[in-house]
Amino acid sequence: MTTDQAEHATVRALLYAVDHHLISFLEIGPAATLAGKARGGVTLTHAETQQAWRILNRYRHRLDEHGITLPEARRTITADDLHPSGERPEIAMREDGRIGVSNAPFAANEYLKVGLHATFEKQTKQWHLSPTPVGAAGLLTLLRDANPVVSPHVQALAQEIADADELRRVLDPDTDAPTWDLSNVVLASLWDHQRRALAYSSSVSASMIAVPMGGGKTASTVGTANNVAAGRLLIVCPNKVRGVWPREVAKWSAQPWHIVDGKREAKRAGALPQDLTVTERLHQAEECLFSCPCGLPVHAAVFNYEMLSREPVKSWVPPAKLNMIVYDEVHRLKSPTGQVSKTAGRWVDFSLRRVGLSGTPMPQFPWDIFGVYRALDPGIFGHFWTPFKNRYLESATRKGISGRDEEFPVAIRAERIDEFTAKVHSIMYRPTIDLKLPPVTHVTREAHLEPAAQKVYTSLDQAMFADLRAFARAVGSRESQAAYERGDLEASLTPKNVLSRMIRLMQLTGGTVPDDGEEVAPGKVVRQSYRVSRVKAQMLAEELDAAGCVPGMPGGPEPVVVYAQFRSDLDAIREVVEDAGLQYAEISGRRGDGLSARSEMAEWADVVAVQIQSGGTGVDLTRSRYGIWYSTGYSRGDYDQALKRQDRPGQTRPVVFVHLVCPGTIDEVVYRALDKRGNVVAEFLRSRGVDPAALGVRDVTALGSDDIGAEHRAARSGGAVVLPIDELKPAPWQPKTDRRASARPVVDAARARRLDAEDLL
Repeated sequence: MTTDQAEHATVRALLYAVDHHLISFLEIGPAATLAGKARGGVTLTHAETQQAWRILNRYRHRLDEHGITLPEARRTITADDLHPSGERPEIAMREDGRIGVSNAPFAANEYLKVGLHATFEKQTKQWHLSPTPVGAAGLLTLLRDANPVVSPHVQALAQEIADADELRRVLDPDTDAPTWDLSNVVLASLWDHQRRALAYSSSVSASMIAVPMGGGKTASTVGTANNVAAGRLLIVCPNKVRGVWPREVAKWSAQPWHIVDGKREAKRAGALPQDLTVTERLHQAEECLFSCPCGLPVHAAVFNYEMLSREPVKSWVPPAKLNMIVYDEVHRLKSPTGQVSKTAGRWVDFSLRRVGLSGTPMPQFPWDIFGVYRALDPGIFGHFWTPFKNRYLESATRKGISGRDEEFPVAIRAERIDEFTAKVHSIMYRPTIDLKLPPVTHVTREAHLEPAAQKVYTSLDQAMFADLRAFARAVGSRESQAAYERGDLEASLTPKNVLSRMIRLMQLTGGTVPDDGEEVAPGKVVRQSYRVSRVKAQMLAEELDAAGCVPGMPGGPEPVVVYAQFRSDLDAIREVVEDAGLQYAEISGRRGDGLSARSEMAEWADVVAVQIQSGGTGVDLTRSRYGIWYSTGYSRGDYDQALKRQDRPGQTRPVVFVHLVCPGTIDEVVYRALDKRGNVVAEFLRSRGVDPAALGVRDVTALGSDDIGAEHRAARSGGAVVLPIDELKPAPWQPKTDRRASARPVVDAARARRLDAEDLL
């Protein structure tokens, strides 16, 4: 066989193997990347064809079963070629909880570092990496010819990859859901998707349960903890729901738990429980998890996410391994460089099982998943942002405020889409479910600014965006374009300060205009807001009246939730409510009286004003069927989360959302972007005749037609979780089991080693 013929046969086999899911998760990423290039008409280089052959050779038995012939290697090499020293590598768990590799052959160094995200320790001359299935399986495959000594724990982790197809079969909606008796683990009759989630999370070391909000994630997770006998369990959640977990456990668990939540009983009768300091919370948790003699099967401690960035929790190392960590609303870990996400990533070393729960695992961008998966299974994307960014993200450059170039991600690299998507779905369960909720109606009310307010808006708009218009004209000419690229033109115009100007206009449509502020002390600026419009306030009063939220109604006023972005809006809402003689409460960064101890809408309040960022995660507002959007923000994740707090299980009446929009203003731009699931800054620039790409802004998700807004707003909390990668092509890879072949791939590492040591073709 000639070299050209061998290369052609290898590429043909690669495309077939990827299309028929013959390659395991461990190597589907690079294989899918190479297949994507070949499909796109790109001729693979000699080195790329060699890489494809090495991957396919490990699945030669599967190819043979399908009648696909893979070229043979030209010569063989001995074990001495692989490891001249003759020392056997040792792979075992270290005292610090990481996998340690001693006596690794020099030829394996590059793959240990790049492929398995391992770190070399000079003092001990040992490689070490996080204890993940991908890492363990990769080590056994890489070092198999050197006959390594492998500990049982590492072998068990590696086996999880070999069994991946079989383990994920329980998630297949075409198969029957598990039917075993769960009465000893959970006090509920679980839906099929909850049973699948429980079974899957009980079988793997890391799982991402992406179930729509209100889909019963808590009940299935409590069942998982009981099912695996999680004697030492840590729960990390938003601070607002920290006190809810003990009550949820009592509601769902068929076994008694000893659970602490960082609070202590108040000394005064009738007062609310008091929060402990961070140090006291950690001491309370350690006593419960490691020293309690009560004998209950599960000991659990509840932390809030903010604790992970503060000492002593930030550098905490427990005296013994945790059986399980649950991350409730795990998208809080999305920041790739945030300390909270980094701390959670370090905790992989001393936890046996990790479960992430979220209805929005990628709140805004596909790469939000990096920080999340670093905490669940860093073997998938690694611990460090820069290598991930270099491998998967397409970046653009823009002028920063200082005039220097700065890079920012704009999309997943086209050649990496298959690989990225496959890895995202490797531990994720994202069922399509029907929650059988009442209908939801979205209504838009036009609130025309008063002539004087419209004049102020126009004046502010012209003053704030004069340079934007100049920029738009400039980039239209070759001379000015060249000047801009040199940095001589509008270097200070960036998406960040465009957004800050947009926020000023958004505040104005709510009725107030803030000044630039006065510096009363070093670093302390006091800003004054001025009321310029009352049109939304007047319309809010009318909507409250139309909803029946008025004093004297039989059974009391109809409860209403009002959403707003700014504190000045909250002040305006409070004035309207109090002037109407109604009881006002608030959920915001400054007040929390709108929530009960169970994070539900306060029973005594007639109107609860919700600052959007505070009213999403962990909040149940189903007491009200009316939601009025006084103003909105620019985050799709916050917007979606807030909508689902009224449209979720527990809601028994049809829900009506009323959106107050000022025509001809930025309100329309923001809603258009949110409805299309696009970038708000990009949509605004586009509305001003500026190509967003000229300023380094690009929509991550594709924009739909003009009528997509109605479809998006009508979306239910049933269905499936929406991911930004859904709109990428090709469609997300889903694991499938080849029923004709074994679920456990036989890896012929010897053949792969031969190709690493010589030229294949």
